[in-house]
Amino acid sequence: MKTIGDLPIRKKLMLFFIMLFIVPLCIFSIVVTFVMRSALYSQTQRRSEQYLQQSMQGVENSLSELDSIMMSNLRNQDMQRVLNQVQTNISSPEEKNIVRKQLRNIAYTRRDIVCLVIITNSGERFVFPEDDVYREVKTYISRKVPDWEGEYASIFRRGETIWKGLPETPQYIMGVRRIRNFETLQELGCLYIFFEERTIRQQYENLKMTPGSFFIIEDLEGETISCDGTGTEQGTAGLKEKNLYSNRLDNPELGWTIWGYVPTEEMLYEIHRVQLVFFSIICLLLGILILLMRKFSASITDPIRNLQEKMLEIRSGNFDVVAEVEHKDEVGELAETFNTMASQVKELIEKDYQSRLLVQETEYKFLRAQINPHLLYNTLDSISWMSAMGNGKEASQMSVALGRILRWSISNTKHVVRLQEEAGIVKDYLFIQRLRYGESLVCRFDWDEPELSFYVPKMILQPLVENALQHGLNEKDGEKRVIIGASTVKTDQEEQILEIRVCDNGVGIAPERIEDIIHGRGSQEKNHGVGMYNVHHRIQLRYGKEYGLYIESALGEGTCIYIRLPIRREETDEGSCNGSGR
Repeated sequence: MKTIGDLPIRKKLMLFFIMLFIVPLCIFSIVVTFVMRSALYSQTQRRSEQYLQQSMQGVENSLSELDSIMMSNLRNQDMQRVLNQVQTNISSPEEKNIVRKQLRNIAYTRRDIVCLVIITNSGERFVFPEDDVYREVKTYISRKVPDWEGEYASIFRRGETIWKGLPETPQYIMGVRRIRNFETLQELGCLYIFFEERTIRQQYENLKMTPGSFFIIEDLEGETISCDGTGTEQGTAGLKEKNLYSNRLDNPELGWTIWGYVPTEEMLYEIHRVQLVFFSIICLLLGILILLMRKFSASITDPIRNLQEKMLEIRSGNFDVVAEVEHKDEVGELAETFNTMASQVKELIEKDYQSRLLVQETEYKFLRAQINPHLLYNTLDSISWMSAMGNGKEASQMSVALGRILRWSISNTKHVVRLQEEAGIVKDYLFIQRLRYGESLVCRFDWDEPELSFYVPKMILQPLVENALQHGLNEKDGEKRVIIGASTVKTDQEEQILEIRVCDNGVGIAPERIEDIIHGRGSQEKNHGVGMYNVHHRIQLRYGKEYGLYIESALGEGTCIYIRLPIRREETDEGSCNGSGR
């Protein structure tokens, strides 16, 4: 399980910056949002209360003006005199017209007054104008002094005007005021005034907080006096279940209550808009902060990552890399130190490599030189033997063949040759040996033209054929067979290689001796296996440990020696062994 310590440096820096800046900034933005929401909500409430107060003030001013008009006309001496006479039933029709004329004067002072009615204590009724409006509202006019209850009774007894809504005719508002004799304070009757509801609505309909907000004014009995059309004429009871923010303001003098309603979503729109702006600023700051953090962390981690990549290249064997030094900080100093170390390591490796090449080249030449005296000794022994037997012609032919072999072996111009050239030297060698062994030696070559065109190390076949004759067939009676062949085969890694075979039907090799012969352990005592070891070691010096000799043998049946080489269709002789395997 990974811990924080296992994370890359860039992620650690980003995590550090997140904990140091982003998390506190997010917490700060959340706290500020809640504070801002609360402040805006309180501000909205204050604005709603201010609008209610302004609306109520306008309504109160309008009604006070109307009340003043009524009071000034009711104090008229002619109006007082006629009403007192009507009370005692001594007024004439002409005098009664004075009251109607006074009502007309009141009606003409304001356009919103639609009807005026005076009911005296004796039941006399004065109306202006007596039209359709009067017929609509007369059901609200009592034939005697209204018998008010509760708060209305208290207002009426104080001689103040009672203002009421009309449920059946909501377009009008009714005001009722007691008429008294201003000298004796005797009650003379009641004055009813009816005026248009729009007069009240005009006082608040332009004070809406939001497009969906509205106002409702109710009287003491909860009847709707006025609403701006968005609300309900059934009063506030039908609005309780709706998602509305409400605020109320009571006016004890009028006995009215004004309600202000704002849809919650509209009320919160301003809050949401401010929050959106705030969050946009926060997101912009976060974006800028993240970009700065990425740039800052990149300025630290990119040089380190570049240095890491260069180290990986060195691990893969490329010592020509140079780390970039962009700054003179600690990472820059580390890069400079790395470049110095890489240069020194490359120099040491090259020196070591040259030393190894020199040692291997010396060993390679020694191995090649070791073959020639061995071959010369055996062949000269055969020539001496044939000369002693009186076979001068055959000895001469053998000497010519030996000369070609020696000239070929001591030529240092090439280290690799075509397999066809190597096969020619083997044929010369077998010619020499056939003169020695006679018809009992049978040789066969088994390869095709493509294999003969491949390049192989020089002098690898003759030592193996010589070893087969000297140690495999020399002690065998009867027919002595040597089969030399070549083919391309696939390895376990599906790689095509060249495989050369030297097989004989000799006495064979004991299984426990095969590894000793291949690796040259104890074989030099009687020159047994010197050729095989030399060839095997030379191949591995040039191409690597995966190539060389492989031996299959059975005592009394024979031996097959396999030479495994990489396929080379072109001459790639570097003049020395490469020591690297390929």
